[in-house]
Amino acid sequence: MGAEYSAHGVEANQEPLRRRYQYDAGLQSKVRTPQIEPRAQGNSSYRVKAPSFDGSTPWEDYIVQFDMISELNGWDDKAKALQLAACLRGPAQAVLADLDESKRRAFRSLTEALTQRFGKANQTELYRTLLRNRSRQPGESIPELAHDIRRLLSRAYPNASIEMKKTLAKEHFIDAISNSDSRWKVYQARPKSLEEAVSIAAELEAFTLSEQKKSNQKKFGMRAVFENKEPETVGSAADGLGKSWQLLWPRGFLN
Repeated sequence: MGAEYSAHGVEANQEPLRRRYQYDAGLQSKVRTPQIEPRAQGNSSYRVKAPSFDGSTPWEDYIVQFDMISELNGWDDKAKALQLAACLRGPAQAVLADLDESKRRAFRSLTEALTQRFGKANQTELYRTLLRNRSRQPGESIPELAHDIRRLLSRAYPNASIEMKKTLAKEHFIDAISNSDSRWKVYQARPKSLEEAVSIAAELEAFTLSEQKKSNQKKFGMRAVFENKEPETVGSAADGLGKSWQLLWPRGFLN
């Protein structure tokens, strides 16, 4: 009887542990762990999704990145063509629609069509026009303007020499300064490079803003003085005039 009771007691003590284990196991079955899909070839690399392309970014830069992603994912030419077609948006997607069915699935034909439409060689005139008409926008900083001048210049004159690009960048930057007085002063300083022109323009702008701030402070101070000064009444003015006569009469100034 004692042995039976002891065995029953042990089993009873183990029952809460068994329930706890079943409860924990149930929770673990409901928790979702992240699933990372390895590459189809079976090595340790993972799939990387290629970014979309709508023609607003340089095509040459995009296709370099796409080729590297293709190599990382192990795509063949057919897969590359399908993946590239899936990434096209807007005007770039229209290029896909203009191709024959066979060329849409051929990576070389698809990239040639996109290069013809969005490549630098076919858009130099567009970028040159943008460069000539570029001017500093409201709220745009001087370094931001210089950066965009460099960007447009590299696309407008892709085959120009380094020295030619430096000269053109400096000239177009000065022309893009919207304030005519500042533009003339930077031009008169005869900067030798774009970096020097940017430095001169930044210093000139800082000086101009400082002077404007000082002028506004002076105007504010003078206005405060006039506002706090009490207006002189007719009676007080007459009293002052009478005192002046009293001072001048004994001294004979009015004889």
